[in-house]
Amino acid sequence: MKARMSQMMKRPAELAGLLLFACLFASTAFAQIDSGVCGQPLRGGGNNRQPRNCPQLSLIKRIPSDLISLTNQNHGEQLNQNKLPGQPTYIQVDYPGAVATDINGGPNLEGTSVGNWTDTSGAIHGFTLTAQGNFTSFDFPGSTFTEPNYINLEGVIVGLYHDAAGTSHGFVLKNGNFTTLDYPGEPGSGLSGINPLGDIAGFYCSTPVCGAGSTLHSFVLSRTGVYTSFDPPDATGSYASTVSAIGAVAGSYTTVAGTTCETQCEGYLLFRGNYTTISPPGSVFTVMGGGNLQNNLVGVYLDASGNGHGFLFANGAYTSFDYPGAAFTQATGINDLGEIVGIIADSAGNQHGFIRTP
Repeated sequence: MKARMSQMMKRPAELAGLLLFACLFASTAFAQIDSGVCGQPLRGGGNNRQPRNCPQLSLIKRIPSDLISLTNQNHGEQLNQNKLPGQPTYIQVDYPGAVATDINGGPNLEGTSVGNWTDTSGAIHGFTLTAQGNFTSFDFPGSTFTEPNYINLEGVIVGLYHDAAGTSHGFVLKNGNFTTLDYPGEPGSGLSGINPLGDIAGFYCSTPVCGAGSTLHSFVLSRTGVYTSFDPPDATGSYASTVSAIGAVAGSYTTVAGTTCETQCEGYLLFRGNYTTISPPGSVFTVMGGGNLQNNLVGVYLDASGNGHGFLFANGAYTSFDYPGAAFTQATGINDLGEIVGIIADSAGNQHGFIRTP
């Protein structure tokens, strides 16, 4: 779903710029979002998505002055950054040997994040990254593409994969076991979020491959096995990025015909039957990322000049941020400690994951 849906949900997409889709998580305070302040899909979950090679959708900025390091035990190197008092710390993350790295969801409370990496042949694989810096690569059995979008408190991972025929399917990875999960009767599907109770957020597609040329529609699969499909009012397409423990659903939608969130996109929040548009001030294109139990949300938006910025929505206020020196920043996930993960494009157009510690 990111460059596939992925292309739409989380990777840089060409829209007048590049955008990705990301996954996101909603919670109680969602109902308090001020629709007066608000108004592309990135990754989430997500979140999100154009081809991973697109160097434009990323995530976050600023640098802080203690020394913080993330040890990649699989790669044998340390990534260090200075931290200034009161400022967040940013760490660039790259899967060993990858030509592109995305972090799509997490970290959960154990510190584990999920994402995907591209090898030198262009194949895309999923991975988990622990708080200790350990990577574990994985692929859905028999797949040609694997994109994990979210990991919940219990360590259950949901995402999207392509089978040998190129068809998009949703998957659940629990206790080491993979399960395919598709919306009934539709050509293609993908999963973007799962809450602690087992409710799942996702999307189905008008074509077998959830990507360019495909119209998407949001759905939620309840813990009791009931599917509910929906789109915001006047939307021609949408995709759900996350569902909270109280049933609030967040995602992105478009009112333009054609590929969902390819040229126009806004965020939405659905809570108790009421829709609220989510869009930072100055945004011309907004894609939701993730959220935490404190009701803080993250995502990415394009300004009028086509520049992509990460954003945090907390306590009724939006905060825009960019990874230091990055050409594009996209936030895809946030945990209860305020740690944010996402994707950046550097000045040369290369894609990297990042972790932001408050």
